[in-house]
Amino acid sequence: MNVSNLDVKFIVGELKKIDNQGHLGRVTLTLLELIKAYDISENVDFLYEAIDLAMWLVETKADDVALINLYQCFFRNRGLTEEEENKLDDIIEKNTGNYQIKAAAYILLNDSSLCSRASALI
Repeated sequence: MNVSNLDVKFIVGELKKIDNQGHLGRVTLTLLELIKAYDISENVDFLYEAIDLAMWLVETKADDVALINLYQCFFRNRGLTEEEENKLDDIIEKNTGNYQIKAAAYILLNDSSLCSRASALI
């Protein structure tokens, strides 16, 4: 399917106008769909708008899931910096019992063996 008139920038701008907990959860799901759309189409507009939306979520929610999702975008766009990798290490240490977060961080750190172990505990 080809959607040539989809204005993703407009949609992301509208999403960022609302700030409440229920909306933030739906925006997170929309962000993941933008990342998936980029993965399927390789259309960088999806990735750039995903980065914009992810940065807004990090500023608004300030939680580990929002940061991991932002790093997913960076990972696809340019790779991660040493500082970002160190932050993922901190997230892993802080979330000792949250194996979903740990698995996501291990994926971004390219540590497949630890990701497999964390995933098995989910």
